[in-house]
Amino acid sequence: MNKSACAVALLLIASFIIVPEYNIRAEEVTVVYVDDDFNASTAGWQMDHFDSVQDAMDAVSAGGTVVVYAGVYYENVVINKTVTLVGEDRDTTIIDGGGSGDTVTVTEYADHLDMSGVTVRNCSTGWPYACLKIFSSSNTISECSFESQSGSVSVGIYFDGSSDSTIENCTFAYGWEGITFRDFSHNNTVSGCTFTDNTYGISLVESNDTAVSGCTFSDNPRGGILLGYSRNNSISNCQFTNDNWFGIGVSYAHDNGIENCQFYENDMGVYLEFSTGNSITRCVMTNNSYGVYLKDDSDNNTVYHNNFVNNTHQAYDECTNTWNDTYPSGGNYWSDFDEPSEGAWDNHSGPNQDEAGSDGIVDGGSLNPYYIPGGLNKDVYPLIAPLDIIPPYLQITVNGTEGNNGWYVSTVTLTVNATDNESSVDYVNYSINGVWYQSENASFTISVGQGVHTIVCYAVDIYGNAGAPMTVTVRVDLVPPSIEYYIDPPSPDGHNGWYVSTVYISLVADGTGSGVDELNYQIDEGGWHDYGGQFSPDVQGIHTLYFRAIDMAGNERVENVTLKMDSVAPQATIFQPDGGFVRQTHEITWNATDNADGNLNGSISLFYRHNVSGIWQEVEIVTGLNNTGSYMWNTYGFPDSKEATVKILVEDDAGNNGTATSAPFVLDNTPPTITITQPVPGKAYGKDEYGNIIIDVEWEAYDTIDDDLDGNISIQYYDGTTWTTLVENISNLGSYTFNAKEWDDGTYKVKIIAVDDAGNTGTATSGNFTIDKQPPSLFIATPLEGYVYINLFGRTLLSLPIPFATLSPYDVVIIGKITVEVQATDVHSGMQRVELSADTSFDPLYDTPYEWNWNPSFGVHSLTATAYDNAGNARTYEIEKILCLNI
Repeated sequence: MNKSACAVALLLIASFIIVPEYNIRAEEVTVVYVDDDFNASTAGWQMDHFDSVQDAMDAVSAGGTVVVYAGVYYENVVINKTVTLVGEDRDTTIIDGGGSGDTVTVTEYADHLDMSGVTVRNCSTGWPYACLKIFSSSNTISECSFESQSGSVSVGIYFDGSSDSTIENCTFAYGWEGITFRDFSHNNTVSGCTFTDNTYGISLVESNDTAVSGCTFSDNPRGGILLGYSRNNSISNCQFTNDNWFGIGVSYAHDNGIENCQFYENDMGVYLEFSTGNSITRCVMTNNSYGVYLKDDSDNNTVYHNNFVNNTHQAYDECTNTWNDTYPSGGNYWSDFDEPSEGAWDNHSGPNQDEAGSDGIVDGGSLNPYYIPGGLNKDVYPLIAPLDIIPPYLQITVNGTEGNNGWYVSTVTLTVNATDNESSVDYVNYSINGVWYQSENASFTISVGQGVHTIVCYAVDIYGNAGAPMTVTVRVDLVPPSIEYYIDPPSPDGHNGWYVSTVYISLVADGTGSGVDELNYQIDEGGWHDYGGQFSPDVQGIHTLYFRAIDMAGNERVENVTLKMDSVAPQATIFQPDGGFVRQTHEITWNATDNADGNLNGSISLFYRHNVSGIWQEVEIVTGLNNTGSYMWNTYGFPDSKEATVKILVEDDAGNNGTATSAPFVLDNTPPTITITQPVPGKAYGKDEYGNIIIDVEWEAYDTIDDDLDGNISIQYYDGTTWTTLVENISNLGSYTFNAKEWDDGTYKVKIIAVDDAGNTGTATSGNFTIDKQPPSLFIATPLEGYVYINLFGRTLLSLPIPFATLSPYDVVIIGKITVEVQATDVHSGMQRVELSADTSFDPLYDTPYEWNWNPSFGVHSLTATAYDNAGNARTYEIEKILCLNI
């Protein structure tokens, strides 16, 4: 049987009734496997296959299953989630704590643990270290063994505040206590377990409502079961042999029941101290030093319907207790008080034993009781013969056609036969898959068909002795397993029925009866492979896949599917653009091939990709091209970008897309932008004090791609007929100063030329400006030299020229007021202002006519006019000697 088969078998044993399913998916971790032979070469290594129990516990999901194969695992395991732990065989599957700490710890977060088929051993030797320490509740521990180190004071299983758990069919050896229930661990069940060579078999302290049944205790030097500070516990159908001190010890424990138990060769069968309200019934005490021993205020207990046989001291009771039931139920059987030589007869009957006829009770009643040593207790109705407290013997025989691995392949008949050597069988109770029935026949048959069936039977004799339930699990499988395959994607995602993405296949095999032993797959005739989870066929083309499932009974089913798979995309390479700058019309060249599509015609698409603030945007250039290898791309209309590529998309017949991207390049079709701020349109330039004409050219030039434009700036000037280069290939500093003193007077303009790195040229031209090196023309028209001006009473009466000789030494004679008139013009830059001064300055005039009213004082004066043009040139005109007679 392979590992998968073993895992399924273990899961069946753990669950008894299951509908097995073999379903492994990569994303699920519901079942994991542990083997000390697993390693990195194992399929599923560190995913669902491990060599460590703890690693598997960490990986499995809550509610999942950990399957542990045979081996010795030296580790300390912490379980902190709900899991099922299934060992291959408890004799060969061992978790060894190495003598350090608790071997396995179940935290409070791990309720509903289901653990079976393992041996847990070798925790630390001190108390309360344990092979298995449990803090959670509602757990099931079955078919396990717990071995402490010999002579240690450690524990097999330590329940700490843990309730509602079940321990069944387990063995415990060499511990201070096989099982310890402490700190209010209530409502637990222990059945079918064996306790050997422990100091105590079971210890119940401060724990109530726990049932112990069908267990065997032997050679436990201090006792089989210790009840301390506990209530309402029941112990039934157990056997205690050679447990020194006591079979069952009850200390400060109340209202507990001991029934149908057998005590052989112990110091004390049952020992009670400081305990009340307990009952001991239908038990056999044989060859013990004391059958029952009660002391220290152990009152109000009941002890009857027991057989005390050949004990050194049948009983001892220094307290006040009840040793018989009312008539005719009676008391106990005492082997030293059952024949006439011992004073025991049975010739009478009745409550007072004064009526004729025997009744199974020793004659005499209260006048002839069985006295209990130690106090005043007595058995008023001792029994003359042993009670029948041995249940019937039950045998179940299974008949059917056996298949593989313990499965039947035919309808199964179970023959149930119950016998009772002491009396007779009254009835047999049995259940089939949890549904109970009753048969009044001691022998009968049960038939079961397809499925997993659990049959539980127990027989009851006419005295009410019920045997321990016998469980038989019968597994019948007549139906081959089913196989379902799941393909991802679920339908062809390419053209013409082709799968173009990777195909993943998951298998689910359902063995309705026995479960799946093997699940395999085969590609064409390539041989069978074990299915270990979702897989991808590593093939291209058209192939047939076969899937096979074999169940535990040997039934087989094969399914198949044919798939067309082509997940290989065409190959492409772009040769141009190969970097640098791209603009205007540019040739794109490429090479594209495909193993399936011989020409790829009509399948070529080209895209322009550019980076916008870290986000690549894509614009279609052209689609549906034949695979010619060349395309002339008109780049105008595509956004400029410092970081751009061309992508080719090639689609083959199956729909696979192959792509390639060119080397990065710069796309730039936009020339630089230029703004000229100096010279200002209409500005006039003249000579400065040094005879220079300094002109500042100022501009702003920028380009969205070429960040600096350094070395790419040229300046030209225009004189009205010709553009002449002033300077070229300078940096983009934003200003340039030159001396135009050699330029002729006239109108000019400048042009800035910027060429970006891609070769785009941007220009800007200034407005007209003027070079004017000549001063304005200037003349004082009134008064004219050589004239006499007479102005009386606000009226000019006379203005006539006089020969200079007559006026000498004066240039002009003015009598009264006068209006001074200046004539000034400038050809190139135009007039800016005219200033006039005569002893005092007049306000300058900026517009014609240039006239001032002058009322000179009596005396000789001078008159000076200065004209300024817009270029800053100036001319002065002066009349030095003016005789003014102000009448």
